[in-house]
Amino acid sequence: MVSFVATMHESATSEQQLTSAEAVIQLPVGQDVEEEYDIFSPKIVVFQDAEELFREAEAVVMEALHSYDSPRFSFPTGNTPVKLYERLRNRRKENPEDVDFSNSFVRGLDEYWDKYRRYSNGQEGSFKEYFDTHVYGKDGLNVPPTHRLHPNMQALDPFVDAAVFEKRQRLQGPAHLAVIGMGRNGHIAFNEPGSPRYSRSRLVTITQDTREANKGDIDGPFRGDSNNVPEHAITQGIGNLLESEQIIALVLGEQKADALQKAIDEAVSAEVPASWLRTHPHQQVTIFVDVAAASRLPR
Repeated sequence: MVSFVATMHESATSEQQLTSAEAVIQLPVGQDVEEEYDIFSPKIVVFQDAEELFREAEAVVMEALHSYDSPRFSFPTGNTPVKLYERLRNRRKENPEDVDFSNSFVRGLDEYWDKYRRYSNGQEGSFKEYFDTHVYGKDGLNVPPTHRLHPNMQALDPFVDAAVFEKRQRLQGPAHLAVIGMGRNGHIAFNEPGSPRYSRSRLVTITQDTREANKGDIDGPFRGDSNNVPEHAITQGIGNLLESEQIIALVLGEQKADALQKAIDEAVSAEVPASWLRTHPHQQVTIFVDVAAASRLPR
């Protein structure tokens, strides 16, 4: 275990000086920040069978659900966790008393922002729509609407919306369990390369690589075209995620192997945001991976 002290400086600027979304996104906000943290090696579990991986992830969610009177979850979107949500929905259908989310709080990791977006194919492409389909929705998890926390894709002022998202998280308290994925460039939530450890909920610019990965197919809301994927998002920061009591990361596919290897085996760096997981203050991070994603990890 290695201890580091990092000192970073960011100059504060008032919102009145901001004239464009890009200016704000690049705006350094805060003050001198001195961080001290230990680096550890997260637990990595390699699964031969993806079905077994999602079974174990389901078990972790259920343990958290039963361990707290009012459990707080951070849940991801994307293709990877669809099977996890399917398992939870089916389990609730079979035993609704055991899978009872009525006292739970669920927050999304992030949300696209594009107030001018015009939807096609009857689909938004928003993560709220994703949650309504895969998490809540008909026969979904019974999380009360007032316990669901998501940014607004079409917020008139995304900086205010990000601030509200941050404040509501603080009022609720840190997540008891955060389930996350990992992008091909090592991003977690929409914390792209360059994201500092102390970052909080904010508006960010999505990299072209991530937009390409998120474009979907021709029948999806983005019609398989990365140019249709919004350029900006509101995301939980690295600091928000690291406040979670426990984190599990689901990493599947050979296309994630390089990012996983860098996050686990190379120096902790803002250039690989997932590497910040190795500085979790409670050292409660488990990474579930399939064989393909684990192919570049040291033997």
